[in-house]
Amino acid sequence: MRNRKRNVLGWLTGWLVPLVLFTGCTGGGTAEKYSTHFYGVFDTVVEIQAYAENQESFQRFAESVETRMRELHQLFDIYHTYDGMNNLKTVNDQAGKKPVQVAEEAIDLLSLYSEWYTKTGGAVDPTLGPLLAVWHDYREAYQSDPSQGRVPSEEELEAAAQLCVFSGLEIDPEASTLYLKHPGMRLDVGAAAKGYAAQLAAEESSKEGVFSYLISAGGNIIASGAPCDGRRSKWAVGIQQPFAETAGQYADVLYVTDCAVVTSGDYQRYYVADGKIYGHIIDPTTRMPAEEYHSVTILGEYSGISDLLSTAAFILPYPESRRLVEENGADAIWIFSDGRIEATEGAVQVMRDLG
Repeated sequence: MRNRKRNVLGWLTGWLVPLVLFTGCTGGGTAEKYSTHFYGVFDTVVEIQAYAENQESFQRFAESVETRMRELHQLFDIYHTYDGMNNLKTVNDQAGKKPVQVAEEAIDLLSLYSEWYTKTGGAVDPTLGPLLAVWHDYREAYQSDPSQGRVPSEEELEAAAQLCVFSGLEIDPEASTLYLKHPGMRLDVGAAAKGYAAQLAAEESSKEGVFSYLISAGGNIIASGAPCDGRRSKWAVGIQQPFAETAGQYADVLYVTDCAVVTSGDYQRYYVADGKIYGHIIDPTTRMPAEEYHSVTILGEYSGISDLLSTAAFILPYPESRRLVEENGADAIWIFSDGRIEATEGAVQVMRDLG
């Protein structure tokens, strides 16, 4: 673990001006840049920047994104239930009792997890809920009272790990049901839910005729099209400098279009015990926070998959991490705990400083 000072920073960049020409964008005429944000989904702020022909067009797009993300937030919520909906908390509450019928998006997300559980050798596991809950409770205790910064005992971690049984998850697409076979099992889809939801919301909302946008959701960025200012053909996205002392410090800036940029890191969600940093990304093999890197940023086609890939790449040792990224057609930037930076060839090509 590492001794570092906490400093939570913003990380979204975009050189956008109020009135721009529609040069380089779909359609003709003029377009204006609009932006908005909303709270209350996936424990983060969602920011939307887009170019649209008018305020009404942008408003329809933004409202569609927000509505869809709120629906998916409720579906993937493991802490609360909602009237008229079976969600993942419902599934967890029925562990060892009976299958629960859920919306097709939940089946789709858990099927995606199942695929990537195999691809990553178990580095991403939706049944890791009991183990993640232990670390979550210790982190919450510290946030309420920093004098309560402690590390879970081996006995606690072992007991929780016994309930993390991927083979105990039954997915039935035909019946649209999820079933946790053993009492005490618990789903946690935090490694992909936000990215999956943002991607689905963005794709479905494009029916409103807005195709040039940047959606930021707490470490997950979806870049579509290009800024319509007649100057640039790429969006600028900053990679936050981990544990920077002041806001606005970036390890590098990426120039991207039509892709997802997803970062997993140890510098925002963590707590301190005995002067050491304990991050929130847990290695299933050690049951402890992964610590080889400060952050891993994935550049990929789909946000949900990139979300899973960034988590797995953060957990795995560098040779395995890089091999996983490259074998799955993505690019990545690794910022190691000693400050060293490594990047795939494709990532280097879009980096301001290394490229």
